[in-house]
Amino acid sequence: MWRVIIFISLTALMSLVASSQGTQTDRAAAPIVIARPVKRLPVQAPASADIEFDEFEFKLLAGSRHPGTWPIEGEPSKGYTYFVEARVYGLEAIATARFEVLDEHGALIEPARIRRETGAGGSSGFYGLMTVPNRPFRVALTGEAIDGQRYQRVYQRLFKPIDKPVVHPILKQAASRADKRKLSKMLEELIKQESTAIDQELKKSGGWIVIPRTRVSNVNYQPLLSPAGRPRGVRITYDLEFSETGYYNPQLHVFPFYADEEWRGRIGMKVFDSSISPQPEEVGSQEASSNPLADHTGFIYLGRTTYHVTADFFPEYVIRNEAKTKFCLWNQQHSDSPPDARAIYQAILLSKEPATYRVWIMNSDFTGEIENFYGQGVFYSTFAAEGARDCGPQPTTRF
Repeated sequence: MWRVIIFISLTALMSLVASSQGTQTDRAAAPIVIARPVKRLPVQAPASADIEFDEFEFKLLAGSRHPGTWPIEGEPSKGYTYFVEARVYGLEAIATARFEVLDEHGALIEPARIRRETGAGGSSGFYGLMTVPNRPFRVALTGEAIDGQRYQRVYQRLFKPIDKPVVHPILKQAASRADKRKLSKMLEELIKQESTAIDQELKKSGGWIVIPRTRVSNVNYQPLLSPAGRPRGVRITYDLEFSETGYYNPQLHVFPFYADEEWRGRIGMKVFDSSISPQPEEVGSQEASSNPLADHTGFIYLGRTTYHVTADFFPEYVIRNEAKTKFCLWNQQHSDSPPDARAIYQAILLSKEPATYRVWIMNSDFTGEIENFYGQGVFYSTFAAEGARDCGPQPTTRF
């Protein structure tokens, strides 16, 4: 990924129940409960009409403390090789894609040398190199959508190349001629590496960019019970499979979805424990994470391999100590909120009425629902009854 190579090469309430001291432990076996399917909600099938080609930029290497590529101002120079970036939306509708350079009449000049890279959130970005033609041109995105329709999206701007020498801004910052020569050589090597990577990747796929797919199945839930058998959270399990090996971030979100819109978004659920089997590879580390879903990060997954995921969610106002033996309740989490917001928050924590929870898996087409599950008042009462103390205004896990 040229963005990474460039960087390397050039340099985280009011008190509802009287607090009491106590110890809660996960070491005792909780009663066994049967898992049930999460109700899958219908989603609108993506179509070719959803695809948008929003932006195309020519970039040069710049920066001193934080080297990177920055968009140029004005028109690109004839015959010069730039880094390029394209922004596309509606990727869920794309099966295959290719970028093309067209003349002002729409005739093909040449395919653009651009490949897909996976971003930090698991989404797709499109980066590459382009040697600027000596005539006006546009850039187009073409391919096949997952609905079987052919599509073409032409970026609206007509580029009008100019005759002007180009120097990467980072070379202008060299302290000496020797430094400039070193940077120039490094830049040449960077462009050569990127060029080779693009050619190899496009050759494997016959010149097309293939958008990978995430398949989610067997999504189930069950209440998490304390050793005493009281409900205190929810466990979600599901299977993942990816169409090809790559970096993905199928981050899981669980949150109450109340009928009263004023109650929505006031309280969330967070991952306390999670596992993925087999363990995916963590980028930049040989060590497996003990709680892979907690850090909201992605991993390298093998294509056509089924991964089983387990995630345990507790309410976000619950804090667990480092030894995983005690809990506290962050009652003052919203002490600075307006009075009406605090009143709603308190009402939610007092409510033991059954609640609906939404389950969403990012970078996939899965959205589901758990109906008639425990309300937040039930969870809060469990922790309070079993000795969870008040966390105080500034919670810590060292208790």
